[in-house]
Amino acid sequence: MSNWNARTLVRVAMFTALMSVAAYIQVPLPPVAISLQTLVALLAGLVLGQRFGPLSILVYLGVGLVGIPVFTSGGGISYLLKPSFGYLIGFIPAAWLVGFITKNPKGLSMSQMLLLAIGAHLVIYAIGVPYLYIALKNFSGVPVSLAFILKTGFLIILPGDLLKSVFFMVVAPRINRLHTIRAFREFCQ
Repeated sequence: MSNWNARTLVRVAMFTALMSVAAYIQVPLPPVAISLQTLVALLAGLVLGQRFGPLSILVYLGVGLVGIPVFTSGGGISYLLKPSFGYLIGFIPAAWLVGFITKNPKGLSMSQMLLLAIGAHLVIYAIGVPYLYIALKNFSGVPVSLAFILKTGFLIILPGDLLKSVFFMVVAPRINRLHTIRAFREFCQ
């Protein structure tokens, strides 16, 4: 999927819309919320690849930052100051990683898919947790400790992300088979 064609743009738009819907399927745990967005980010990388998966998330972020309420708590440029915005930024490299690793999906076992999903979640944490600390300390003026940040920004949401990783492990091979069959059919027409 390296061409900019109508199908590609529709798929990017579909994942942008899915990301918007996934923002509202959540369990609020201040200062962050557990939503289905991480799963959608991984699936965007899987289905759209390393180029267009991250693009769908960039479009989502752009739509939200211009003021359309697609984020878990609304939208607008001020969302950059929200403690959870770093996780949204982390979706971009996570989708890229999944798209890059799954270029040749036939070689990935279920356990490798699980490791990939966990690795992608770790990429999200690597950006989201430091951003959470900076946002709470500098933008909100909340005194925070490293222990508090690790607890609220990592440990509390880890079980949910592990469940999403297991779901990704089970669903990803099936999606890959459907996607490969569909691509083959489109190629033959």
